Amino acid sequence: MGRPSREMKPRASSVRDGKYAQISHDQEEQRTDSTVDNYGLDPVTEKTEKPHPARWLMLGIFGLVAQGNGMTFLAISSISGKAQDFYNVSESTVNLVVILFYAIYLPFMPLATWTVNLKDGLRGNVLVAAFVMALGCGIRAVAYNGSSASFNYYLLGTAICAVNGPFILSCFTLVPASWFPESERGMAVSIGVLANQMGMVVGYLLPPLIVTEETDRSKQKTQFLICHLTLAAITGIAFLLAFFLFKSAPPNATRRVPIRARDEMELVVALKLMVTNPNFWAYGLGFALVAPIYWDMGTLLNQNMSPSGYSDGMIMIPGVLLQAIALPGMVLAGKLIDTLHIIETIIIASLLLALCSMIVFSWAITLEKSTTNLMLITLCSVCAGFSFSMVQPAMLDLVTERTQPVPHGSTCSVLYLGTMTFGGLYMVISNYMKALHFNILICSIIAIILAASLIVPQVFPHSKTSSSSKYSVHSVSASYTDGEWKNGLETSEKGKELSHEDKCC
Repeated sequence: MGRPSREMKPRASSVRDGKYAQISHDQEEQRTDSTVDNYGLDPVTEKTEKPHPARWLMLGIFGLVAQGNGMTFLAISSISGKAQDFYNVSESTVNLVVILFYAIYLPFMPLATWTVNLKDGLRGNVLVAAFVMALGCGIRAVAYNGSSASFNYYLLGTAICAVNGPFILSCFTLVPASWFPESERGMAVSIGVLANQMGMVVGYLLPPLIVTEETDRSKQKTQFLICHLTLAAITGIAFLLAFFLFKSAPPNATRRVPIRARDEMELVVALKLMVTNPNFWAYGLGFALVAPIYWDMGTLLNQNMSPSGYSDGMIMIPGVLLQAIALPGMVLAGKLIDTLHIIETIIIASLLLALCSMIVFSWAITLEKSTTNLMLITLCSVCAGFSFSMVQPAMLDLVTERTQPVPHGSTCSVLYLGTMTFGGLYMVISNYMKALHFNILICSIIAIILAASLIVPQVFPHSKTSSSSKYSVHSVSASYTDGEWKNGLETSEKGKELSHEDKCC
């Protein structure tokens, strides 16, 4: 005689305004670790959903806030010489504007990681990022008197702007996960990263177009004020749009099946899962080392080309093209990820192109100033920018996949903590090394990352279930009840026991 059947408990649910949306037992039986996608959504239920038409609006608003991060980051780099003369400060003091963005990321990273994983945390983090960015740019606008004391206000505003970094960077994969179907997420991640990069283009290109006066102090004051107010207006509009329109998830999100226990995983547990994953070290560390090279390239161009006698206008040509090439690069990367699923190939090919470009660039800057050499430097900059723009979304997407069930916010926060740390180190080291020696260091780093990308997949082959086999995504969601969110390992192990009992029955 068979054992009497018992009522099955709901094995997965989602919460919206305190209400549960349960999936059927038949759907639950189809769920396995291998069928849960990278972002913790159940393909069984997702196939029945139509993508929300507002998803592109949400991505656009998020992109506007993200571009503000890049814009405020490089807002004075392209007019560094004029800023030194206008404010009567040294080059190292002007470089503090960039260094502050790196330094302030660390103390706010744990808070941003915690808040983004809360209910409605995506909207909260985007609003915080947009608000502090607008506030900081408003304070920057006070710094137009042209004195060292006035520049202190600019640094204060910069410090406030820099707080937006950990809050906005933790959302790059969470926005696509919350709003987009799986077939569009690669492109959505690329667009988010691209927006930040396009902000750097605006921040690099806009100030030289506004601040053109060389000697007249009264005209300089007016032009610096217009420059500061323009950036403040852009960030203010971004905040208003985010405040009134941006949402964490679409209205039909009740049909999705988020991994609640995974979303609530403690940061310590998430870190443990990441640091014990060899793919994280290969691709996560690679992302942390490569991304800031691209971010700092505008500053490095000045340091490499100025001693050779190139004017600011000449340096601006490769600098602008270096940033602008990110548009086709990241769009192409997103399309290839979504259609051909060749993420590892994209990474290896991009790193190889970056390495060759940087080697030729390092040789070209040692040559005498000429139009031919300027064209060669520009070509190398475009190739390097294209390769860096391709590799960033590919690595970000791959690390998110290979480190599941770690939450997106935790993964992005740790990755960008690495980028900020190494970016700051690059800036400091470049001030104490000769340009050629620093370029050789950069080439060596790219070569090591390329080697790791080739070796690690062979030594530690990855399968869709390998990263989540120990901490079952299926079972993590099983023991969730409203008001009782259990974290990390304890929840996972309890879920395994429940799953075992059901199989026995």
